[in-house]
Amino acid sequence: MVFAGLMYKIHGLKRSTDYIWGSGDVLIENSTFYNTGNGSFITASRSNETDAYGYVMKDCTIDGEAGITAFSFGRQQSTSAKAVFINTALKMDIIDGHWTAGSAAPALLANIIRLIKIIR
Repeated sequence: MVFAGLMYKIHGLKRSTDYIWGSGDVLIENSTFYNTGNGSFITASRSNETDAYGYVMKDCTIDGEAGITAFSFGRQQSTSAKAVFINTALKMDIIDGHWTAGSAAPALLANIIRLIKIIR
């Protein structure tokens, strides 16, 4: 994949909702998302029609504080929303379906290749 947008390696990003919000082509690799509140959403994509990939999270880990409820990969905020998780390790429960309905039907929301559930 040739990526013309932003590329990040984030370590220990802690939030309770909408870690990544807005539009554009963004690649986040080898990073950890750490949920600090109940009902977390990692993405809130507002991709534009011209965004080739939207948000791509690759080889990341999702963890969270003990006792919080399951999280969601995200919720779309436009009809052109695109967000993909590739090779994601889960250290906490995810909601059924993995995604939460947003304000519009998405162009692409996916979890590709494999989700790895890590039992503590």
